[in-house]
Amino acid sequence: MSYQRGLFRAALLAWLWCVAATSLQAQESDTSAPDRRIFWRAQLSGGKYMVLLEDITSISTHTYLVDSAFEVTELTIITTGKGLARFYYVSTDPKETKLGGAIETVAQKAGVSGIMNDTASTIQRQIETASGLQSPQSMLDGMVVKNYPTTTHANTVEYRLKSKQQVEDIFKHIEEAWRLNLNKTYKEK
Repeated sequence: MSYQRGLFRAALLAWLWCVAATSLQAQESDTSAPDRRIFWRAQLSGGKYMVLLEDITSISTHTYLVDSAFEVTELTIITTGKGLARFYYVSTDPKETKLGGAIETVAQKAGVSGIMNDTASTIQRQIETASGLQSPQSMLDGMVVKNYPTTTHANTVEYRLKSKQQVEDIFKHIEEAWRLNLNKTYKEK
């Protein structure tokens, strides 16, 4: 009988050891534990973006001309990984661009006023015709337009925004989150 008790005790101890080991392993791989990492997120009509704040190496905004025709205002987020995020606004209205302002200034000095008012709608129609888009600009809000393979960038995530102001708003939002190490989410209005 004592032999059976000894076997029973050994089996019971082995079972308890297995249960304890399984319990410890489950605690180590518990996925319900809160994530303490700090992220910046953007929820836009063109998609969602999320980046770990400690992986950001730089953020910047700049404005440039594409083919001397379109003014682009862009926010770029560079990370330690391979990913590059671009948030940009393409101004297709010549009246709101620096180039359009320069043309209007020259025209006024030449004694011609309102040249941009007359040509803006003509230019917009030409843009739509050249790009094959016969629909209103609002249908493209939030959608990146690419000409494969010319405008395809490996490891680049792109978001087209609705205004220059939105580029600045997002820059201020991520800059504050990055500088103060805050979990923040930018939500498109």
